[in-house]
Amino acid sequence: MAPGPSATSKTSEIIDNDSKTAKELWNELGRLYPTTSARAVLNLKQQLDALTFHEKNDFSAHVNKFVAICDELASHGEEIDQKDRSFKLVRSFPSSFSALAVVMSVTDTKFDKIAGAVKAELARRANPKNLQIRGSSRSSGIFLANLQNFKR
Repeated sequence: MAPGPSATSKTSEIIDNDSKTAKELWNELGRLYPTTSARAVLNLKQQLDALTFHEKNDFSAHVNKFVAICDELASHGEEIDQKDRSFKLVRSFPSSFSALAVVMSVTDTKFDKIAGAVKAELARRANPKNLQIRGSSRSSGIFLANLQNFKR
């Protein structure tokens, strides 16, 4: 929806005002066009909620996209604190990473530590002989140990 003539003239007044900083000008423009920002925030939150990682995909690309969405939300004034970022990242993992969700519920783990632990777990899972120890899968226990090592 394009702004009406009054919004255009108001925009010109804001831009012509030399006494304001760039941040002040940006904030005034944001107040002038709030629906665009609100729609963008809603869209970004939906993208973040729908973002899911599949083990066959590139984990770094997943984290980069996750961080880009969080940064874009922050540019709209919607900061996501470290703990919420961590929980949202964990929710984007497949069920095979459920051990991480359990650890997250009882510890205050940092976002970068979780990303590092998952990257190590993916590398470990990429080598099939690491998954089988004496005929039984021990991926959850090794994954938890990896996460605990990253917490230190």
